[in-house]
Amino acid sequence: MTKKSRIILGLFGIAAVLYIVALAAIPQTETSEARYALIASSMAESNDFVTPMLKEAPYLEKPPLVYWASAIIFKVFGENDLTARLFVAFCTIGCVLLVFGMARHFYGTKVGVYSAAILAFSLFHFIIGRINVLDMPLAFFVSLAIWCGYLAFENGQANKKWLYALYFFSALAFLTKGLIGIIFPGAVIFFWLLLTKRWRELYKLFSPVGVVIFLIVVLPWIILVQQAQSDFLYFFFIYEHFVRFATKVHQRYQPFYFFIPVLLVGCIPWLGYLWQVLEKQSKGAILEAVGKERAIFLSVWAGLIFLFFSASSSKLVPYIAPVFLPLAVVGGRIFSLYERVDEKKSNWRRYLPQALQSLLLIAGIAVVVMRENDGFGGGFFLLLSLPLFCAVLLAFLPNYLLSRYGKESWFLSLSALGFLLFFSLLFPAHFILAPYKTAKPVIEAMTRFIPQGETLYQFRTNIYGIDFYSKTRTPLIDVGGEIEPGVKKLPLAEREKYFPSQDEFMKLYNQGGQFFVLFENDDKYDYFLKLFPEGRLIWKNKKYYLFQLEKTGVS
Repeated sequence: MTKKSRIILGLFGIAAVLYIVALAAIPQTETSEARYALIASSMAESNDFVTPMLKEAPYLEKPPLVYWASAIIFKVFGENDLTARLFVAFCTIGCVLLVFGMARHFYGTKVGVYSAAILAFSLFHFIIGRINVLDMPLAFFVSLAIWCGYLAFENGQANKKWLYALYFFSALAFLTKGLIGIIFPGAVIFFWLLLTKRWRELYKLFSPVGVVIFLIVVLPWIILVQQAQSDFLYFFFIYEHFVRFATKVHQRYQPFYFFIPVLLVGCIPWLGYLWQVLEKQSKGAILEAVGKERAIFLSVWAGLIFLFFSASSSKLVPYIAPVFLPLAVVGGRIFSLYERVDEKKSNWRRYLPQALQSLLLIAGIAVVVMRENDGFGGGFFLLLSLPLFCAVLLAFLPNYLLSRYGKESWFLSLSALGFLLFFSLLFPAHFILAPYKTAKPVIEAMTRFIPQGETLYQFRTNIYGIDFYSKTRTPLIDVGGEIEPGVKKLPLAEREKYFPSQDEFMKLYNQGGQFFVLFENDDKYDYFLKLFPEGRLIWKNKKYYLFQLEKTGVS
């Protein structure tokens, strides 16, 4: 086995431990994870790989690639929390290996390892890379497309092999999350060529063969789904892309600077050591080491995507996942340069950011624990002791090892502490997330309190995980939102049965019978009791309420 093969295998193994082991430690969280797991489950059961279905209603907000992958995994390995997240985990590991390959191509194997470690052991990549959402697969395919575009023009003339790969991976990115899968790769390569004064090569970006490859990949699904759903083209291309980007239709009112703290916190634990790394290195030396044209390429990549989502009216934390890959490549190069710095005299001020970073980590853990505290037992706090211990060690251990053993031990210890910190957080996170952010406690309550064969209704609440775990279709009372466009397409009888309005449910209730109704959040409690004063509370936790309603006779 070659040295390169051993390194790649080692990187894959370490990343696999962090991103695959214990994937089932936390149930599918609401709403995004449970939603996508339920869609893939429906697809696997129905064998309909054309129209994604959410609670048996068409769901056309997103393309189907991730659903396809998860549905196939479900068919092969069965449905559970691990298999629901497995494709995302593979894409996350793929991002780490891609960063290694990019940095190795630019700067050599050591920088490749540094860059891969920075991405793998950063807080943002760890969190988003272990949850079942579309953003990490999108980041993987978009980044592959951008990198292929760079390789296509790296030597001053369009390399057709890499140009065709750009179109192919752009097609996969499109099938993951829509038009941004085309916009981002094309725009990054376009502006990179423009800013490096290679505008005469811009026309080479257009490839008729590449367009054919793109259409071969995406067009069959578009044609089939349009035939099945006549309003698909308008809803998907106009409403879900342009209206969503330009308006506040999804009611996400974050400010323009929303992603700045996300970016900074997402770089923990490397952020606290950045000042120490930069302190004795001039900007000119760093730019020379990174390379001007490479710096422009990586800056355009990160900056364009960051500004695009910052300008959007719809902002969610996972959106900027593709930004972290070029930052990891630059970070790996800068951290590797630190090995050349003469450390004869150290300044205590350089350690202040590291201490602040550790305090931020400890405070963040404490705030979450206090906010979600529900009488956690000693086992929980024992599990919590390891991440807290790692957070404390991050303030001083790498520099202590630096003084004793040199620069390589410094970087290795920082990587190891990042790995231990994140991996050790998985198990206490189960105690915090499972009771109030997932459907698992409801499933347990259903088993205890609802007789076999009885229907559970959700009142102004939509917990997708109930359907995923119980394999039942729970009717939703007076619920709209993202599922509403698909519900409107259902036959009237099906809508009234599974998506009744409040008035329709009241009519059903007044006909007599026994009903079990679930809702979440205290703000619905008083209103629900006004509607059903005879309702009997049979189970609750801090978030969910389960009522039994019984009506005898007809009013």
